[in-house]
Order: sequence, then C-alpha cells, then structure tokens
Amino acid sequence: SFNSDQLIVGAVYAETSYLFKRDENNNWDLSQEMQSKKDIPSVLNDLQPCTLGNINNYYPDLGLSNDLYPCSGIDMLSYLNPSDLGGYGMNDIWGWTDPLTGKEIVLAGLTTGTSFIDISDPENPVVLGFLPSDVSISSVWRDMKVYKDHIFIVADYTNANDHGIQIFDLRQLRDVSKFTTFENTAHYDLVGSVHNIGINEETGYAYAMGISSAKEDKYRCGVHMIDINDPTNPAFAGCAGDITTGRYNDGYVHDGQFVIYKGPDSEYQGKEIAFTCNETALGITDITDKSNPAILSKYEQGQLGYVHQGWLSEDQRYFFVNDELNEYYGYDDNQTMLIFDVSDLDEPKLVSVYESGLNTIDHNNFVVGDRLYQSNYSTGLRVLDIKDPLNPKEIAFFDTYPASDIVESVGSWGNYPYFKSKNIPVTSIDEGLYILKINEGEDLSISNEELLPQSFELYQNFPNPFNPMTKIGFRLSKPNQVTLTIFDLKGKEVEVLYEGNKKIGYHSIE
Repeated sequence: SFNSDQLIVGAVYAETSYLFKRDENNNWDLSQEMQSKKDIPSVLNDLQPCTLGNINNYYPDLGLSNDLYPCSGIDMLSYLNPSDLGGYGMNDIWGWTDPLTGKEIVLAGLTTGTSFIDISDPENPVVLGFLPSDVSISSVWRDMKVYKDHIFIVADYTNANDHGIQIFDLRQLRDVSKFTTFENTAHYDLVGSVHNIGINEETGYAYAMGISSAKEDKYRCGVHMIDINDPTNPAFAGCAGDITTGRYNDGYVHDGQFVIYKGPDSEYQGKEIAFTCNETALGITDITDKSNPAILSKYEQGQLGYVHQGWLSEDQRYFFVNDELNEYYGYDDNQTMLIFDVSDLDEPKLVSVYESGLNTIDHNNFVVGDRLYQSNYSTGLRVLDIKDPLNPKEIAFFDTYPASDIVESVGSWGNYPYFKSKNIPVTSIDEGLYILKINEGEDLSISNEELLPQSFELYQNFPNPFNPMTKIGFRLSKPNQVTLTIFDLKGKEVEVLYEGNKKIGYHSIE
C-alpha cells in the first residue's frame, strides 16, 4: 500500500514489511524494517504476567509480557515455537477436551500439518505429536473442527486437488508418551482443496467451504454438506449456496456458522440455519432439508471489502462479522467490525459498526457469553465486552506481533476461547503458539469505566528516544474533536499529526 510520500512493501502472510519514504529529491529511501519476533525459544514453566507501567511509562494502564509483548489484562502462561510443534508457519486453531480424562488439547494448524498439544498444565504444555498434511506441498490455509472425538481437517492448496478432508480419532492421543507422527483414521475425497470447515455438533453435519477443487463439478459448491454422524464413514448430503454472491458470482462461501436456531425469529425456531460469509455478502439459509436448502436472505449493501467470518451472540440476535479487506482497501481509516441484527432472518440489518481505532485487520471472531474474542493480525488477540452488543468495548488484549501495527496479513491468525479452564490458545503466523489467560480482577483494564479520565490524558511516547518512528497515545473520556501537534523545544510548531474527531477510549498515532 502507498500514498504520495510513503510506500509499504511486504509479502502476504510473511513476517517482514519495509517502509520506504520519498525524500525532497523524489528518491525512495528505506525508512524502517518491521519484523516480527520469530524464532525465539519456547517459554515453558515461566509464567509471564502482563506487568503494568514498566516500559518507559508507555501508557500507565498497559504493559509488557515477557519484556516483549504489549498487553493489557492478559498473561502469557507459555509459548511454543513452531519448530517445537513439528513444523513451521502457523494458521488456524481449534480445541478438544477429552471427555474421559478431562485433558485440554490444542489442535494447531501449521503449513505442513496439524499439531496436538496437551495444555492441561498450561505453563508446561506437552506436544503429543503431529499429523502431516495429505499432500506434500505446504499450505498457508488450514482449518479444523471436532465432532465425537474426531478432528476433521481441510487445507487450501494451489494446484493440489487431492487433499480432501483428513479425519483423525483424537482418542489415540490418550496413551502417547513421546512425540508421535500420526496417520489418518479416515479420509473424505469428494472435495480436494478446501478453505474452511464448520460443524454443527447438534445435528452431526460438517460443512466444507471455500472449495477450489473437487472430484466432480457437482461437489464444488458454496457449502458442501456432509453427514458425519458416523465420523469415520462420512457421506455427502447436498450443496447449498447463493450464486448471486461471491466475487465471481459463483456462490463462493468463505466461512460460516451452522446452528439449530433458537433466536427471536419464531418462524425458524428449531430449524438448522446457516449464517455464511460469502465474500461480497452475508448469507442466511435454511439447511434443515439438505436436499432442498432454502435461501432466506442476504445483505450486500454498502462498500464491503471481503465478508470473511462471523459469530452469533449467544441469544442469536446479533451476528458479529469481520470485513477482512475494508482496511486494506482503505475503505475505513482503522479496523472495524460489522454488527448485524438478525432477529428477522428474512431481513438482516447492519445496525452498528465497531471502530477499534487500531491500524490492523480483523481476522476471526468467537463469542463466549458477553465477551467476543477477536484475532487481529498485527495487534494480536483483542477481547471485547459485548454486554451492549451495539457498543462493544475492549477490555483486554495481547499483541503477538510487537514489531508494528500495520494493515498487513501478519501476526495473530486465530484463537480458541472455549476451554473450561479459560485458557486461550492463540496462533500467530510466524511467531508460534501462545497460551494466554485473562487475569480476572487483577488488572484495571477489566474495569473499563475506571480507566476513563475526567477530560483527556496524553501519554509519554514510546519508544523514546526513537529512530525513525515512535507512537503517541492518548485517551478520551468522551467523543471529541482532537488536534495532536508537535512543537520543538522553543515552542515552534513542527507538524500537526492529526486533526479530526475521535471516539471515546484509547487511541495512538505513529
């Protein structure tokens, strides 16, 4: 991305970006190299609390974990380097709790396969083994979900059409005493390259999405539905999709959530409903009858960058959607999240837009009670209070990519907030796997109202001294007109960094 005087160059899903600036002679000079902290050793048996106010007064209510990661209200229990997980390059993540032993197992995607990590002792996680990918080349995109103690894994490959869906019986992990390389328990081959998979555990159906190859054209559809009630004998159940959506009007579905509907629309209560993110639109479909799915509605108004992924509030009234590319295309000045009222499934309405003030891209949302856990690429895990669904408030965060806050596909990919222990595993693309936990009641950031100043607060810039870039933070008690101006020691105005309106809360300018 670039403007008239600055140019940022970086490879997608890579750890390094380069900032060039144009000088007075119209020449481009390298100004800054922004690189993640990759290849650091795993951190075990060494709890790293989020320590407040310990980094050159870098915002009194914020701090660092492990002397490296900016954070607020979240501690790092442990960290695992990708090489210790059996591969390299992280992507998506899910979890499984063994119903027999109660052990909590992280299922972490890497470019070459899936790693299984026992985090029952979260400060001393144990890597049990690795399930290699079904094709020899590596893949940036891998996704997985669990049903009846079996994991179902998909991967999206270029020019590799035979990956299909790997099925692995997780109960095999119970007796593992050393790192083990596993093999599939079963395999589903009607689809090949698949971007995401969803599962409705109430009905026993899996939903393959983002399909770029399949055994036959009829299986290459928006949502490829599979009966997995017998997990090792999956059976094709039908296709669903809306060919009026997708970037190429082909009905492409990127991701979705599939539920037995218990929300406020009485017409559809008890039906199985698909809430899908179709690149160009939010789609809602009744998939109760797999042989005859009924499209109920879509929302495609406005300037949408890429309708990527979303999750329902627990009362199923609201759907929180990340538009992955609106920030990248410059449609919005900072990261935003779309909030839809889906109380009428025939007519979803965009009722609010959450603006974080962050210079980043949001990637995956998950809801637990009145909290939303959001993986934001270059700014890490962000935890939002959604008691008021139309006005989310950030209450905690942990930044896995301390190099910079940039609108690029770097840093945090996914998180899994559903373990009973409340431990939260987070994958970060080039950095590794983090086991995190909100330090309930120990950090003032959880009591958001107490942090608001009576008027405003301007914090010490960090780093200081700096070359060539620093960050200046400030916090507002109410929405207001803001002017941020730099003066030299003699009181002469040097530059106006920002002039405009800002919402309530914390903001920063680089």
